[in-house]
This record gives sequence, C-alpha cells and structure tokens, in this order.
Amino acid sequence: MVNSFVEIARNDPVLVFGAGGGGDVIGALHIYNKLKSMGAETYLGALVWERYIVDPHPGPIPLMAFIDIDPISETAGIASSESIAYRYGREIIPQIIRVAGAVKDKVIILDGSRGAEGLALGLASAADYLNAMTIIGVDVGGDILAKGQEESLWSPLADSLSLYAIHRVKGEKIIAVHGVGADGELPEDLVLNYISEIARENGLITAIGLDRRDVDLYEKINDLVVTEASKIPVEAFKGYNGKIAIRNGTREVSVNPCTAITFLLDAEATYNHSGIAKLVEGSRHIGEASRKLNERCIYTEYDLEKDIAALLEAGRKLEEIDITKVRSEGLAKLKHRCRLSIG
Repeated sequence: MVNSFVEIARNDPVLVFGAGGGGDVIGALHIYNKLKSMGAETYLGALVWERYIVDPHPGPIPLMAFIDIDPISETAGIASSESIAYRYGREIIPQIIRVAGAVKDKVIILDGSRGAEGLALGLASAADYLNAMTIIGVDVGGDILAKGQEESLWSPLADSLSLYAIHRVKGEKIIAVHGVGADGELPEDLVLNYISEIARENGLITAIGLDRRDVDLYEKINDLVVTEASKIPVEAFKGYNGKIAIRNGTREVSVNPCTAITFLLDAEATYNHSGIAKLVEGSRHIGEASRKLNERCIYTEYDLEKDIAALLEAGRKLEEIDITKVRSEGLAKLKHRCRLSIG
C-alpha cells in the first residue's frame, strides 16, 4: 500500500478518473495536474455519464455512441478533443472530451451502460493497456462513501459502479474525495464522519489541497465545462465562506476553506465501508444495476432521469419541471413498492 502522495507519483503510470460521471473529471484534474508536475506518467479518464441538462437520455453514454475513438475493449476507449458522442440524433460533448482539449492530451472513456461487471472489465482493460500501477477514482462531494439509507443521496448508482470496478481491478487502488459536500448531497459533517470511520480502519492515505496552479488551470477551462459541484472547491480556495445554491436551487452547499481539500482513501477500506457498492455486483446492464439498488429502496439517478424523460416525452419543457418534486414522488413510489413487497 502506498503511504504518501510522493509514493503515488513514484508508482506510475497512474490512471486518474472521474468516478461519478459528469463534472467529477474536473475534480480529478487537479490530481492529474499535480502528478504530471511531479514527473509521473499520468492518464485522465472518466465514467461517461452526463447530467440530464447535457444528455437528456437516461443512463451512461455507451462506447458505441462515440465516434473518433480507439477502443481498448467493449467498455473502454481512448478519446481526444475531436471525439464526440451521438445519442438518438443529438450531439453530445461529454465533460471528459472538453477537458481533453484543455489539457491537450488523449483521455480514457469508461462505459457504465453495461453495469458493474461491464465497467469493471473496462477499467481493468484500460489499466492493462496503460500498464497503470495505480488507479485513482475521484468523487466530488463524497457520496461515494454513502451507505444507502441517506435521504439526501441523489446519485448513488454511478459511484457504486465505480467503487465496485475499482475493487475488482489489480494494483494500487485509491478513492479520492474532492471537495467534501460540494455536490450538495451528503452534508459535510456526515462525509467527514465517514472518512473518520475509514481512517480508523487504516484507510486514510493522505490529504492534499488545491494550489494556485490548480486554480489557474480550472479558471482557464471554466467556460468550457458544464459543472457546478467541481467549481465549489475553487470558490473555497478563493476565500468564499458560506452557502451556495446549486442545481437550480435544489441543493445547498456549505463552503469553507476545508472544501478545497481532497482526501485520498484506500479503495478496499472504502469498499468495505460502503453499503451499496456490493449490491451492484453481477449486474451487466445499467437498468439491472439500478434495480439492485431499488430492491433496497434506494432511488437512483437513473430512476430520476427516466422519470424526467417521461415528462419530456409527454410534452413538458425541462425548465418547467420541478426536479425536487419529481425525485420526491419517485422516491415515495419506490418506498411504497418496498412496503408492499415486505408485506
């Protein structure tokens, strides 16, 4: 097991990837940037699952939807700033592709549409292709540490797929929680409590913070990417201290200097702590993985995206939809089904 960030850099090549889809790759960028500056051979990647405002079709973007990529396996590929995805006639530019243009380097795309086993295969094949000695999965906010019963948990599925996939891959395996509470899901104090629980199991490796070079890089790409949570640590670094509303006011984030810190955790200790990553084992489709969480009365981001898509198909406009209400109603229906199945 590595014991410091310096050891991580020495244990290259390193694959750093956004574990939760969307803007998590922006959160991964500062670790990638730090390792590169230390001379480590480092690659940037992401589970490609965009928020519904970028891609209104539910679920992760499958590898087959991309053009101008070099496949590594059925669920992993090498992309560049020229790569693009097409979903049902719509052109999608995922955040990982936008970042590829900013860092002027090729990136790794990981397909979560084939469930936990498909993603595990993709991550393992990418690691083998790159000869990566260390894998770092980066989650902005810390919901990857969730146990499943948290009422404020909005997106448990992508993180549980990535944590399971990291658990399955060989080599040094690390989970990085960037910007505790920055996504407005699990509150800051709860995430810190979970980190403490993992630390008591010898699972805390180190903590690192943003520096001026990181913030300069983020500000250069600020207008290129679609993300809110990954921008919160930068605001913390620049001195903001207070509350910030994100996701059209559906969530509120507490921001303070600690929000600019990233905690690096042993992936196996994190997996053992998780209440949900084990549940997706064996799934080979995103729908199957989501149902496995539904069986434990956990409403997922895939469920929410399907509920929003149904309203859009019925003629509603996205700006007219109350996302919080959609989630609340979907969660209530799921809990009702759970009660019926128990009864």
